[in-house]
Amino acid sequence: MAAKDVDAMLVMASAFVEQEEALQEVRREVYDKLVEEAWRIAMRTRHYLTTQCLDTPSDYAWMMLYTHGSDINFITATSLTRSAIHQLLRRFSRFYYIPTQHGTRAAPKAPT
Repeated sequence: MAAKDVDAMLVMASAFVEQEEALQEVRREVYDKLVEEAWRIAMRTRHYLTTQCLDTPSDYAWMMLYTHGSDINFITATSLTRSAIHQLLRRFSRFYYIPTQHGTRAAPKAPT
């Protein structure tokens, strides 16, 4: 009887392992489908930031570095010297506009 019990246990264990493997495969397929559907939903939904979510430009890390950082900090962060940045600003100043506080658009002034 003991041999029959061992055989029965081996058959049951084998069936259990096969069931677990099949279940794991189904779980993986369900997970993949959920991820795919979440991706589709994310691509259909338009995500955007409102201006209330943004900091004021003077509080940006870039402006803090530009106005208060040392020349060494500036070179470390940008790999450019302040004079090189000023030269770039002058070169590109005709291509962009910075609004003034009154809501009118004005050309940016290159720092001196």
